[in-house]
Amino acid sequence: MEPPGGETRRQARTVEIMLAVALGTAVFVAPAAGFWRVRWALGLTGPGWDVAASAVVRGAAALGLLMTVWWLVRARDRGL
Repeated sequence: MEPPGGETRRQARTVEIMLAVALGTAVFVAPAAGFWRVRWALGLTGPGWDVAASAVVRGAAALGLLMTVWWLVRARDRGL
């Protein structure tokens, strides 16, 4: 069996990129939305909670970006 051609590799690379972005987005949205819902459900307001919410969103964004980069580096190491 011969190795996959250029078109197959290009399609695999596209799928890897889409999967990496989807996973990174999920990692970003889940904690940020969860914190917002808990805050809303408990009626927590005030400047301290605003700062905490901002920290959660920034941390989740950094984690999501890190997840995306990690996934893409793994794909590159596998030859995609």
